[in-house]
Amino acid sequence: MYIPFVLRPFAGELDIPAIIRLLAEIDAVDQEGGAASEDEMRAQLTAPDHDPARDRWVVSAPGDPGTLIGMGALFHALGEEQAFGSIVVHPQWRRNGIARTMLLRMRDRMRQAGITQATFYADTRNVAGNTFARRYGLTRVAAYTHLTAPGGITAPPPAWPNGFTLRTLADLAGDPRLLAHAMTVCYKGLWGHRPVGEAEAAQWLPECDLAGVLLLFSPEGEAVGICRTEISAALSRKCGRKVGYIDAPGLVPRLRSLALLMQLLHAALNWLAPHQPEVIAMESWGDDPATLAAYCRAGFSIDRQENAYAGKLA
Repeated sequence: MYIPFVLRPFAGELDIPAIIRLLAEIDAVDQEGGAASEDEMRAQLTAPDHDPARDRWVVSAPGDPGTLIGMGALFHALGEEQAFGSIVVHPQWRRNGIARTMLLRMRDRMRQAGITQATFYADTRNVAGNTFARRYGLTRVAAYTHLTAPGGITAPPPAWPNGFTLRTLADLAGDPRLLAHAMTVCYKGLWGHRPVGEAEAAQWLPECDLAGVLLLFSPEGEAVGICRTEISAALSRKCGRKVGYIDAPGLVPRLRSLALLMQLLHAALNWLAPHQPEVIAMESWGDDPATLAAYCRAGFSIDRQENAYAGKLA
């Protein structure tokens, strides 16, 4: 049966409350952590190079323009040929062609912007979402993993190779060039990461605890490793308890050993310890199964994982 839903461009402030309700209702069923606060929603809308009026769409319920039943968004950096896409549909309205219609609208926008590759994420538990991605010509290439650990987890002091030293971005006067360089070279080749420019890094600085941006330097003085950690105000508000956050360690490819990655993780855990978080959350983009297994042996557990699918949309 044909369902007369209406797909239209995102309408800015007018749509934000309805989108927050939509995401909460979806997460109540799917339990994938997709609910968003107003602050999180606004942060998405101000992502670099994201034009909400052209890169975001919503679907309203038949006969009820104020109720949204689907949403889609594209995120792409200016000049890059790859975009990250997201499509969500209310559980009561699935299998009505909404996701397909949204995907085709995204494909038109990608062609207009000169984007040739698309990436979508699907929770590993979401059979329909994974099947949908494969149906439209995308191939699983990596995964995003969310891990948690008890706040009281302990780690031995890190043991660095001879001549290697750990410093913080606070020690280095919050230099955006150094942050951009470290973020670019230390995650090079890992899925989900891209080069970071100085201007973009400078925008991040006010949101970072500079003392928690841990940088590993080689004997030659080159930044060869990074691990960012903090007590996250946003996650603490969302969870109702004190949350420590770790952006999984990164190393330049020539030094990317499991042993050295674990030393960076130990440094991050030691940094968090005196802050006494109740729980620790860590995000990993593109790490291989052996690395994830090592994080679990250190006391973390995987509570959510999303497959990354990429390719040209069929």
